[in-house]
Amino acid sequence: MKLLEARRLTGPNLFWEQAGALLDVRYNDTELDVIDLWKEEMSALQKIFNWQEYDLLIRHYQDGSFLLANGPIDQLYAVIEAGELAWERAVLSYQGQTLESLYRKSDKQLLKILECIENDSNPRMIELKNRAEKEGVTFLWDDDFVSL
Repeated sequence: MKLLEARRLTGPNLFWEQAGALLDVRYNDTELDVIDLWKEEMSALQKIFNWQEYDLLIRHYQDGSFLLANGPIDQLYAVIEAGELAWERAVLSYQGQTLESLYRKSDKQLLKILECIENDSNPRMIELKNRAEKEGVTFLWDDDFVSL
């Protein structure tokens, strides 16, 4: 089981119309249960970070899957970090690690995600996005600028 890549999806893409994070993972056919474990771990992290209204999506391909999680557009780096942590926990759980050892290892990672959320949070951008959606105005954004 291997995490090949993790990246942001900043808008509509081949998988869905939403911004989010994508993890590209590989595993063999006998290890497919790790995907359900990732979904459980990611759902738990979504609750911790108050992202319950956001979706998870799995797209399988030969020898692997794309694991997707959408989230607040100003917190996509944190969503990537959470997805990676959920994958690490899922793999360790699949391999039979105890929950105690799993969660002890991830305390620092949780703090890193919280710090990322705090640093990247941009309520003004979210307000503009919501207003643009309400008014039917195109909203384009990147790390530095918003265009309406």
